[in-house]
Amino acid sequence: MTERVWAGITQHARTAYPEECCGALLEVSGEAGSVIIAGFRPLRNLASGKPGAGDSRQRSYQTDPRELLELERECGSQGFTVIGFYHSHPGAAAMLSRRDTEGMVPGCIYAVISVYGHELQDISDIRLWMKPSVADWPSELKLELFKETGL
Repeated sequence: MTERVWAGITQHARTAYPEECCGALLEVSGEAGSVIIAGFRPLRNLASGKPGAGDSRQRSYQTDPRELLELERECGSQGFTVIGFYHSHPGAAAMLSRRDTEGMVPGCIYAVISVYGHELQDISDIRLWMKPSVADWPSELKLELFKETGL
């Protein structure tokens, strides 16, 4: 993940606090066996439950399918691919919840950002996960930050 993407999605998470933020992760081709997350797009959180409820914006997120379709069209013309999604866990660890796990699309990367009081402590406040197939349990991916020079 580029430092610019890390800075952007963590800023999004801090700004959205105490609600969950959500967005898309964008890829450019990397070395064999690696993925370079070189872009991101914040998405609107359409969760509509009452504050404190399991489906409220403080405890969940819901994206707009039309917004995702528009993003897919834009990415195709700019050389990016939507490789996954990110969302924050306000006041909670960067671990997958049961709802997160159940909603995962196999092959997509999911970044979970832990935010406490508008703050992130370090890179460990973001964890990446992928579910290889419907039957598999999600596995954690290694996150490395790098500058964009050489892209």
